[in-house]
Amino acid sequence: MSTATDLQSQEDLAHSHQQQGRPAESEALLRTVLSSRLQTLDPHHADVVRAKNNLAASLNSQHKDLDYAETLQLDVIAADRDSLGPEHPDTLVSLNNLGNIYMHQGRFEKAVETQRNALATSERVNGEAHENTMTLKHNLDNTLRHQREAAGTGSQ
Repeated sequence: MSTATDLQSQEDLAHSHQQQGRPAESEALLRTVLSSRLQTLDPHHADVVRAKNNLAASLNSQHKDLDYAETLQLDVIAADRDSLGPEHPDTLVSLNNLGNIYMHQGRFEKAVETQRNALATSERVNGEAHENTMTLKHNLDNTLRHQREAAGTGSQ
């Protein structure tokens, strides 16, 4: 059984692999970390939630196993809402990440709806000029661009 320090080191190494363009190696480590954390911790423990978020992000970046990535991200959102609240910046980022997964699944309407809701909340809570709000707006714009491209309407 891995210690908490070992698991943190594996997460750090997975992040390094991802940054070096080695997503398959990153994913394998993240799957191991999540499995180990689930064996010893409550499913809503912050370390489990972080492991789910990291694996969902890895899968999404590879456009791989997106149904599982969606399930993981929904778990992260539920945990964030319970522990942080529905308007917390981390909860809004988690919603944005779910929108990105929907986009990669080709579920553009769901992606846009999810990201618009996160953006509207961030604008109301943080203001339009806040860094998180600007990031959410950029990601929504990206999703809308992908939606237009998929519909064959380009950048109109």
